[in-house]
Amino acid sequence: MSPSPAAPWTTVALQAARPQPWRSGAGVTRELLAWPSAEDARLHLCVDDVHTASALPRREGSERWLAVLEGEGVLLRVPKARHRLTRAGEPLRLDAGIVADCKPLRGPARDLHLLAMPGRAVLLRVRGELTFATGGLTLLAVYAHTAAARISAGPATLSVPAYHLGWVLQEEPLAGIVAGADALWLEATP
Repeated sequence: MSPSPAAPWTTVALQAARPQPWRSGAGVTRELLAWPSAEDARLHLCVDDVHTASALPRREGSERWLAVLEGEGVLLRVPKARHRLTRAGEPLRLDAGIVADCKPLRGPARDLHLLAMPGRAVLLRVRGELTFATGGLTLLAVYAHTAAARISAGPATLSVPAYHLGWVLQEEPLAGIVAGADALWLEATP
């Protein structure tokens, strides 16, 4: 059942997303969401398999969020900083227009990768339960990785199976709880 009858949720299976090799050959991307369309996307959400070190493509005018899903993690190098990302850490946000490279730590890694307009999105790791409240038109999404996630808003509940993305463009204010043992929550304003 959908948390809001006026806003049906769309569910996308990771397995159904076509793997696209990186130009560098260092990894593979599976795009789960390109919004509002693949041709005119202001928001991209994908799962990346990082096999070896590689430069990240620069995207002027965009913001990048990265969250490790599997493996020991990655080392993200940007000018004047290094960030060690692991499954235990929160997603990292950075300017997608800067030079950056990503190197897996001790073997391949998998991450959730979000590209969005600057200041218009937030990606949070769900550790048990997370409350949310929107004020109007908002794109909401939950990616359930190795365990199912649940969204509850009023009397309605939506279950998202493991290795699936559930998303909706919510036009009216909505408040609720997202619960999961291995999930990431996205809120973005168009």
